[in-house]
Amino acid sequence: MPLLAHANDRALNLGVAFGGAVAERVVEPSRVVFFPEGTRSISGRMRAFKPGAFELALRCKVPLQPILLEGSGDALPKRGFVLQGRHEIEVHVLDPIPFESFADCSADELTERVRDRIASAIEERAKTRAELSRA
Repeated sequence: MPLLAHANDRALNLGVAFGGAVAERVVEPSRVVFFPEGTRSISGRMRAFKPGAFELALRCKVPLQPILLEGSGDALPKRGFVLQGRHEIEVHVLDPIPFESFADCSADELTERVRDRIASAIEERAKTRAELSRA
C-alpha cells in the first residue's frame, strides 16, 4: 500500500522517484512512501501536491494511506540537512483510501481529493488545539 505523507510545519518532504522500477515494486507486497508536495515548505503551509504518487496508485490499482506529520519542520528546516536538536513530532494516520473509491478518478482529481482530506485533518487539529488552549 503506498503511503502518502504531508509533512506539516516546515517539515521534511523526501520524494521517491516515480517510474517503472517503483511501479514494478508496488505490485509486490511492499510499502512506498511519497511526500506529494515534492519539497519542504518554508512557511509550514501545505503546498500543491504533485500527481506522481496518485498516477502510480491508479496504475498499480493499490489503496492509499494518508499520513500527516506535524512538527518535523523545526527538526529539519528547508535550508539544511542537519537535524536541529530534539523536537516533538506528531504522526497522524488518517483513514485509508481503498482503490475502489478512486478507481474512476483521474490522477488530478485524486491528487486534489487526497490534498483536501489532509487539509481537513490539519484544520480539525488546529480547531482542537484552539479549543484545548481556551479550556
